[in-house]
Amino acid sequence: RELNVRLDTDRRTYSAGETAELRCIIEAQNAAERMFAVSWVFNSSLIASVSPGGVPTLTGEYSQRESRGELKVTKESDHSFLLKVFRLRPEDSGKYNCRVMERERSASGELTDRDIKRPKNVPITVLPLRTSLTVTVVANSSSVLEGSRISLTCSVASLAGPHSRISASWHLLDKQNRQREVIRQDRDGVTWAGQTYREQAGSGGLQMVRTGSDIFTLDMEGSQRQDAGSYECRVAEWVPAGDGEWQMLGERFAQTVVDVTALGEWSCTLSGVLGAVLFLKTHNVTN
Repeated sequence: RELNVRLDTDRRTYSAGETAELRCIIEAQNAAERMFAVSWVFNSSLIASVSPGGVPTLTGEYSQRESRGELKVTKESDHSFLLKVFRLRPEDSGKYNCRVMERERSASGELTDRDIKRPKNVPITVLPLRTSLTVTVVANSSSVLEGSRISLTCSVASLAGPHSRISASWHLLDKQNRQREVIRQDRDGVTWAGQTYREQAGSGGLQMVRTGSDIFTLDMEGSQRQDAGSYECRVAEWVPAGDGEWQMLGERFAQTVVDVTALGEWSCTLSGVLGAVLFLKTHNVTN
């Protein structure tokens, strides 16, 4: 009695997080009257065994992944056995195969192995996800008067997918080349200020507001000279990694420079301008 086996899959290249299906197809006459046990193998390591009755037994890490809903092994019919891997990881890249063993019951009632067949290995490649985020920063003004408000807007575009989340943070590189974190918001929307700015945030003088899914605004009241410098918005994209964990795809950033003019300097400049105007007017009247 002939027995042939093939291993089918729609694709051989996936991105992390996608789902792969591999089917072990048995080509045999009177398959319903014959007993086949199937083993799934990854890089020569056993993933699972399926009894002729369709009961799967998974090994080691694969048993844990099955309990988390990341892997499924099932008998679809007398001719088809399925291996389904959810939320693929880059480390799932490798060679997959199935082994089909036909069993017969002897006159004494014992099960004996009659034939073993396996198809060619099927290589699967899982590409790591990479963020495609773009980030831009705009200031309400590139130069503000000491004591007035600094307002910055960070706009985000091109998320990897509907299940991804983003976190954002604002950082300042001041005129003395000192860098510090101003404020941040995690992927769950929880916001907290950097150590230098906690008192200001607590009094309401510093806020980070998210509008929709893609705009983060920084508002800083009562600006001081030390608030001048290069402001950077850093945005990270995250995707579910299974078991309640999150994986960071990547981080992008953009900057803008804000200058804070001291009140004394502004007064001197204004006085100088008014003096020059008054001198010209007086000079013209005299002449």
